This record gives sequence, C-alpha cells and structure tokens, in this order.
Amino acid sequence: MTHSTGWHPHFVKPSKYGTQGDPRTSDHQFYTTALLAHRNGADGLSLFNFVYYRSHAGSDVPVTEPPFHVLDRLNDFSFLERQHHYYMAAGTSYFRQIGELKQTAPLSIELDMARPATPRTTKAQSDDPARLRVHTLQVLTTEHRLVVTFNGTPLERCDDTSGFFDNPYDSMISPRGHRRAWLLPDSLIQDGLTKIVLKLESGNDLRVVYLDAGVPVQLQARAGKSTP
Repeated sequence: MTHSTGWHPHFVKPSKYGTQGDPRTSDHQFYTTALLAHRNGADGLSLFNFVYYRSHAGSDVPVTEPPFHVLDRLNDFSFLERQHHYYMAAGTSYFRQIGELKQTAPLSIELDMARPATPRTTKAQSDDPARLRVHTLQVLTTEHRLVVTFNGTPLERCDDTSGFFDNPYDSMISPRGHRRAWLLPDSLIQDGLTKIVLKLESGNDLRVVYLDAGVPVQLQARAGKSTP
C-alpha cells in the first residue's frame, strides 16, 4: 500500500508525476485493504512512499505527518474486522481501474469486498446508510443521467456526496460538482468480487477518475467506546 489511492488531473498536471495532488490514503482505506489482504491469505503488508504525506503544500492539499498509528493495526485481524469499510477504485500513474463513460459504452468496475462480520440493524442502516460515490473529471450537470447497478441491482441515488468516516483528504478526491452518490443496501454486500456497472443515459461523455464506497459496521460489533 502507498500514501495515495489515485492519480488526479484535478490537482496535478497530467504531464507530471502526481504526488503533490494525489488523494492521500485515509485510515479506513488502509484498514479495509489490509482486511481484504488477510482474508485472501496475506501474511503481512508492505508500504511504499509512506513519507509522502508530508510533501507539497498547496492551497487545497493537506500536508500532514504520515499516519504512523495505522502501522501496528495492519496485522491485527480482530481490530480490522471492527472497522468501517472504505473501498475505492481509481486511476494511477501506471494503470487504470476506471475510465471513460459514454452513452454507447457502459463502464464496468470490479471491487473486492467483504461482508461485515456483524449485520447491522434496520435502524442503523437507515440512520447511517452505506453509500457509493462516482467522481468525474468533468462537472456533472442536470443533463448527466447516470444509472449504477451493483451486482445487477440498480441503486437509488442520494443527495449526500460527503466524505466517508471523517476522511481529512476527501477534498483531494474531487471538487464540488464533480461527484454523485447512491445508497448501497447492506443486503447487497457479499464477500468477494463485486461487479459495478455505470451507465450514462444522457449528457456528454465523462471520464470517471474515482469510485468509492463507505460501509459502516454495526457499532455494537466494535470495541468499547473509547477504542477506535
């Protein structure tokens, strides 16, 4: 894992190696990635460019110390299972998990996901629903009609496009007007590869630069109130 979860033309000129504007990896993105790795048989994890959290001050780019507090948690499986799940797919300097979205060509994305260890109550799901977001290079207008299916089930759009789990780097993912969100029912989330299909029913072509999903866990399943 590295300091960043994507490479963004919003904040970095495409001709340059990113780093300074790349969306930083949040705590819960580290924890979810580690959980998936361990569930798939990993013995441990390695980190790359971890010090780059300190790099490149900018008007809208937070400069922080690396999150050293995550390091001793990445092999603590019981801790990882109690944390909220934060999934993402993005482009990097070397490859693309996502891409162009046209009316003539739906965009299909696969995410490895994990069903929460403890199912949430109906009230918990209602009070704090899981959501999926799409972030685009172009400004999204009223002409852009996007339909998202999750393993074949259409999702319901919602107005809440805010960040997940107090991610301090959320503004680095996309500017205002470049993101949309959909409700993600807990019942749809299963272990293993999940197929997400984006369809553009109207509006000009879009370039999708990031897709993410936040899945809260049942609070009772986490450690005591004073423990993260």
